Formats: sequence, C-alpha cells, structure tokens
Amino acid sequence: MYFLCDKSHCIPTDEVIDSLAPQIGQKFFQLGTELGLSVAELENIKNNHCNDLAAQNKKVLLGWREDKTLKPSIEVLAQALVNIDRGVDCLEDIIEDIDINTFRATEDIRDRISDHRDEIVQDIVISDILDDMMTHLVISADDRRHIEHFPRQDDQNKALLEIVITRKEMAYSLFVDALQNNGYTDLANKLSFDSHDVSSSSTPELSENKGSSEWSVPLYRVRLQKNYCKIIREIHHQTIVDYLISKSVFSLDDSEQIESGKTQMEKNRLLMDILLHGREEIGYTEFLKALRKEPVYKDLADQIEKTEVTDRDRSILQSCQKLKEKISLIYVL
Repeated sequence: MYFLCDKSHCIPTDEVIDSLAPQIGQKFFQLGTELGLSVAELENIKNNHCNDLAAQNKKVLLGWREDKTLKPSIEVLAQALVNIDRGVDCLEDIIEDIDINTFRATEDIRDRISDHRDEIVQDIVISDILDDMMTHLVISADDRRHIEHFPRQDDQNKALLEIVITRKEMAYSLFVDALQNNGYTDLANKLSFDSHDVSSSSTPELSENKGSSEWSVPLYRVRLQKNYCKIIREIHHQTIVDYLISKSVFSLDDSEQIESGKTQMEKNRLLMDILLHGREEIGYTEFLKALRKEPVYKDLADQIEKTEVTDRDRSILQSCQKLKEKISLIYVL
C-alpha cells in the first residue's frame, strides 16, 4: 500500500518521532484518538503542552509507542496519518534512509529490557553502574542528577532504563558491561546480545568539519568524566575541598553538601557533581592543583590532564545534552 516495504512492521524510533511530530500540525487530538489514547490522556497532554503543537504530537506518539496492547508499528502509524487526512508522504520521507538494522536493534533492546524489567527495577543498586557509565561518557552529570533526584531505588532504576532505551545500542552495551562488572553477572548474561549488525546510525553522528570552538562540551569536563571512576575510588576529599574553598571555587554550602555523603565514595561523587556542573574551567584547574599538593595524587592529576579527548568523546557526551529534552518529555504528563 505504501513505500513502507520491509519496515512496515517496525516500531518507530525516537528519530522518527522527533522528525514526524512537527509535521503533524494541529491534528494531535485526531491522531491520538486514531492511535487509541483516551480523551483524558489527550486533555492531559494538551494542558501540559498548550502552546507547543510539536510537543503535543510527540507526547501522543510516545504514549502510543509505549502501549503494550498492540504492537505500535509504522504500518499502524501510517494508516492513522491517512485517516486524519495528513497523508503518509512525510512518514515515508523520514524512514526512507533509516537502515532496517537500526529499527531491529532498537526493538531488540526494548524487548530485552521489557522481558527483564522487573528484575532490573527491583534487584539492582545503580550507584556503581552509573559510575562506570559516566566514565564511558554515555551518562552525563545532568543525567545522574535526574536519576538520583528520585528518592526510591526502583524509581531511579526506571529513570536509568529510560535513558538507556533512548540512547540505544551504545548505552545499552555499556549498561550490560557495567552490570557484569558490578556483580550482576546472571542479569548481564540475560541482557547480552550480539550487536555486530547494528547500524552506525545507532551511535552519535560526528561532524568532520566541527571545530573545537563549536563543541558545547568543554575539554576539561570530558577529561574529568573519563577519569570519574578512578577519582571517586582513590581520593580523600577533605584537603581537596578545603583548598577549593580557599580559592573560592567551592563554598561552605558546597562543603556541607559533600559531607552529607555517608561513605567516602558518596562524598567524592558529590564533589565531582559540583565540579562537573561548574561553568568555568578554573574549578578544574584548581582541582588539579589541589591534587598535586598531595604527593600521593600527583600521578592522578597528571593522568587527568593528559587524558586524550577525541571528537567522538565530545560527540557522545554532547549527545547526552541533546537527549535530555527527550527524557524530560517522557516524565511530563
């Protein structure tokens, strides 16, 4: 019936939804009805995104895709677009250049997480897992704040899963590796899959001509994150915090916040959170000076300063910033 061919039974990816939502226009209510959302759900969406049609349409598409009653396929979406007189050309144009393996990999990740969701949500403690994922740049400091603002462990785990699903194969693979490295071997084995067929579009795009001034993620932040695990596991915070206070990098309130951590690693995580959310490189520079004042940390300071930062590193971490809005939208109803 349409150009959809072998992709007709695939589930729309985030990229498809992002591209399609602005093209639907004012028909979000009709579209939502066609896709099976209730009037109450649609009124909720309208009230929360009253001045943003694209956000309304996106929330409708996300809500439909999460419905487990029927498989939310591209074919179903195409028929709904036809039924509301929007036509299917816009959808065809979007999916034409997306590799079929990208759809399959995304579905495989969703299916595997869905199959073991209860075990993940109920059984794991994610602090060490977040440490590993931050070190590999697939989780940012902002992501960690978002996850840990939930007081309950199960809600934190759900928030992490949403991020892993949104960021697809790279984040998923590193999530599984982190489970393996932190004692959840059985669960990691259940979630593992061969990713050799995954399209390159599942990883952040790199711009060959992007100059250093065009990256929104500064070099020092990448260097700190690539050494995140080593920093939080090796340092004792007190003399470092005192030095940073003396240089007006940290405040007394910052010090109190850090001291609220129950263990040394928790205190170090809070210290790193403040550094990674600093807007100026001076905090990083003074942090290295603080390390070098203690002979035992000199090698660590040298390692951080000499850490290689590639365009790929910056692209991965920058993609976390771009995807924050997607995660926020999922949690708004």
